[in-house]
Order: sequence, then structure tokens, then C-alpha cells
Amino acid sequence: PEELGGGVLKGRIGMDRLMAVGHSFGGATCLTACNSDLRFKACAVFDVWLFPLSLAMAHATLRIPTLFLVAETFDNLWPKEGRKVLDGFLRRARASGVPIEAFKVIGSRHQNFSDFPVLAPGFTQALGMAGPTKPSVVIEVANKCAISFLLHNHESTEAVTWMDSAMSFLGIEKPSLSLIFSSSLLNPSPP
Repeated sequence: PEELGGGVLKGRIGMDRLMAVGHSFGGATCLTACNSDLRFKACAVFDVWLFPLSLAMAHATLRIPTLFLVAETFDNLWPKEGRKVLDGFLRRARASGVPIEAFKVIGSRHQNFSDFPVLAPGFTQALGMAGPTKPSVVIEVANKCAISFLLHNHESTEAVTWMDSAMSFLGIEKPSLSLIFSSSLLNPSPP
């Protein structure tokens, strides 16, 4: 509507090529929206809360490129069902040829993917809400990886991978990658 600035944005948003990013319940919302609305072209979710998903969505094959970045504590919080749903997403998407990636961010906890630990790092780390990795580093890694993944899967015609772009964006070398990510989510467990 005009009163909300509709005139300013009219014609400037590509409503036929949307991308979504969400954390926790927002991540579950993004997965659901992206799988049901054909205008979405890529998705990134941070430590997604998988329990709110409908049974149909939890067993769906993701149709667009999707990046999962989860906290190091992901398996502690949702050891059975959450892992099972994520493994199913990975397995089904790869079988259908949909680009999908999943990484644990070392030294992170669920709240690290929000702004609160960045605003009050000592407080949130002392309470155990944020992991031992500096909160501003976790959020920078998450944001830059998401941007690189989304842009790569939206407009890339180059032979450069999204991860190469992210590493360049972050200013780190590939050998340092293991200091940031755990590869334990790259290969889902057998069904």
C-alpha cells in the first residue's frame, strides 16, 4: 500500500525471484514458504527448529537450493527427530539433484544466530546462551555464508563455488575452514 511506502518499492522488488533466510522458528517458516511458493529461488536457515514443521513438510523433498547452518549443540537439543528430519532433507534433495548444504558452526549455540549475543557477548556467554566462539564472528560467518550461497544459487554463471565466494568474503583461506565448520552434517546417516 502507498501508506507503507508501496510507491517507493513498486517495481524494484523481483517478486518472481525471492530468497529467504530464517533462524529457529523463522527457519521452519522459510522452509515451508520456500517449498510451497514457486517465487522463492533459494533459502538459508540458521539452527532451524524443525519440530513446528507439518508431517508432510518434514517428509518433503526440498525444491530449491537450501543452506542449513546449525549450532554445535544442534544434536544435543534435537538428537533424534531433528537429526532425522535434517538427514531426510539432505538425502532427498541430493537424490533429486537440488543443491543443499549443511554445516555445524563450531563454538556456536542456538542464540548465536540472533543479534542478542552480539549486543551482550559477555552476558550471553556467561549464561551459556552463546558458545565460546566470539558472537560477532559466528554471526558474520553465518551472514556472509548465507549471502554467498543465496547469490551463487541466484545469479552465478561462474565456475566459482559459493563456498569459495564465502571464504573470500570472510577473508580466510580454505585450510582454515575446519576451524569454522564441522563436516559432520555433509553426509547424512543412513535411513
